[in-house]
Amino acid sequence: MMMSYRGTELSERFPANKIPASAQRIFKCELTRYQSWRRRILDLQFLSSGEVVDTDPIVALQRLARLEISEWAINPFYVLRKIIPDGVNPGQIDRDLAIQINARLSGGERMYFRSACRVLDRLQGSTLAKGTGLLPDETIGPLPRAKDHRANAPMPERLEQEYQDAPASVRMALAFVYRVAVLCELCEASANISPKELLTEQTLKALRGIEPAELGFDRPSKKTLEDYLNRLIRHFSIPDVGRSQYAETAEAKAWSEFRRELSNRDMTSLKSRIETVSKLAISHGLAPHELTPAWFARTCISLEGYIVAHFRTGAFAIDALFEHEDFPRELLPEQPSGFVKHMPAHREKDKSAAVAKSARRADPVLGRWASFFEKLRQVGFTENELNMLSAVRAVAVNRGIPPRTVDRDFLIELLDTVPTRQRARVHGAARAMDRAAGFIELATYRPEELVGPLPDGRSSFEELPAGLSTELDQLVARIGYGDSTKRSVKAAAKALFRSSAANGLSRTPSVAELLSRDFGTLASSSKTQAQAPRYERTLIALRDFIDLPWTESWRQLYAAAKDAGCAPARNPVPCLMEYAGDRSPEQLNVHWVQSVERKLRRPNELSVHGRADLAKTFLANVQRLEDLRSQPGFRGGPLLSEARLLPR
Repeated sequence: MMMSYRGTELSERFPANKIPASAQRIFKCELTRYQSWRRRILDLQFLSSGEVVDTDPIVALQRLARLEISEWAINPFYVLRKIIPDGVNPGQIDRDLAIQINARLSGGERMYFRSACRVLDRLQGSTLAKGTGLLPDETIGPLPRAKDHRANAPMPERLEQEYQDAPASVRMALAFVYRVAVLCELCEASANISPKELLTEQTLKALRGIEPAELGFDRPSKKTLEDYLNRLIRHFSIPDVGRSQYAETAEAKAWSEFRRELSNRDMTSLKSRIETVSKLAISHGLAPHELTPAWFARTCISLEGYIVAHFRTGAFAIDALFEHEDFPRELLPEQPSGFVKHMPAHREKDKSAAVAKSARRADPVLGRWASFFEKLRQVGFTENELNMLSAVRAVAVNRGIPPRTVDRDFLIELLDTVPTRQRARVHGAARAMDRAAGFIELATYRPEELVGPLPDGRSSFEELPAGLSTELDQLVARIGYGDSTKRSVKAAAKALFRSSAANGLSRTPSVAELLSRDFGTLASSSKTQAQAPRYERTLIALRDFIDLPWTESWRQLYAAAKDAGCAPARNPVPCLMEYAGDRSPEQLNVHWVQSVERKLRRPNELSVHGRADLAKTFLANVQRLEDLRSQPGFRGGPLLSEARLLPR
């Protein structure tokens, strides 16, 4: 039959997502089995004729990649469909177009596009691909990486010459600075400029105000960009007017004078120890003499990890200067930091009390939190619980909010503002606050009402349209899924809806339309790729259920089995329907059971050796139905014949 078809005639007669009437006698409603047969028969036609057998060029490319490379090679092309411009086929992608597309992409889309280009290049050596017109005329070649600045922003002749003559450290700086200048339109990409024309006073000032992360660069950081500019200024002997205007704020000058005084007194060790304190103070607009115990306490609470130790070390270094009577008092704060030093680590209770006492002197709100933590330790709260609460404490102290005012509304608002990695700590803080309600000693610290569970908010998918969501809920209820499976079905449906929306799916589809989509699109999104196999299994089970030839009597029998406590996985009705054909439940009898069993065990269209495993599964489901009939409360008895389906 296959050889009587040419080109795409066979694929048009047997569409991918619907079993045609001519094939329903063989495949019934088994769409998965039909699709497996269709794939194999079209593979054979393609291999034997060498002609394109798919109407969609991307599907044809996926077939070619799977046959010539491996199953994984089809995945990049799912994303390619929504990346390439309208009206452009993959075979029309040349290197110039690929570089343009690559430059505007980021994240997962960029990764998949680059992978698709590599697969296209690899297929250039395929004998099967020759003459199909599926591939570009020439190889695309390696695409510029995100950090390949010269490839993404080629330098003009004069800059290129300076680049070639410069040392490696200057070349790296020049390539990145020029790319940033082009991206921010600080210079014309077509202008043949020199380094001095690139690094004008106005351009330098603008470059120093740029955050590389806002341009999509993970690296280098803003500090590294500053280092690059200084490197170029020194190498090309450029007057750095912009730097003095930009960086030397009043507080920065005050800290420079402070460090200069330390250098003059040979206190180099103290100079390095205060670095963390000085950076944080400058970011808050504070000179050394403006520091207060309250600022030290608030800032320390807002820090995490090793920075806390560095900050405390710097505070102790400044405190030590009070012992030097000849050190200029105008450079020092009015009083020491208030931190407690040399407290033995094993004396945790005494240490907490000392910190609380110090904090109370510095700031009433901070003192209230310190006392709260001291009491929590006394009643047995773990360090993990205190760590959860510390995320809330840092924000509350900065806003002047004591523990008793931290209620549910405050924590929900906080959830919307903290980074994703901190959300678990806010949830943990809510649980700790509710646990504190069980201790009389904490009554004056905790909020009057319980916080309760906070909104989860983990779903990264948009909600389904109301009509689709309602239809899906009705279907799930009809099947009888438990709460956990309901959530899995909803998550899988949202993922498929999101990944299919960009590929032409109606914004208000039915469940049947949604489940007819290509599940392969799940692997094309960075948000669904990891869970794609699990989502696909869930959706296939849902689609197989819908595709069964339901009639009113079969629906009633399924509902009766479900109401009798039969879980969906053990409900015998779907399995029996698969072999019942046009029979109603009342027409099932022992002769039919024996006929189906013999057909499955003998050589058939499924296997030349027969399928004893399917026969065993079929009989197990018949037995389940018989067991249900024996239950007194089973409502499906009137739908079946009185005779048993299995001999005693």
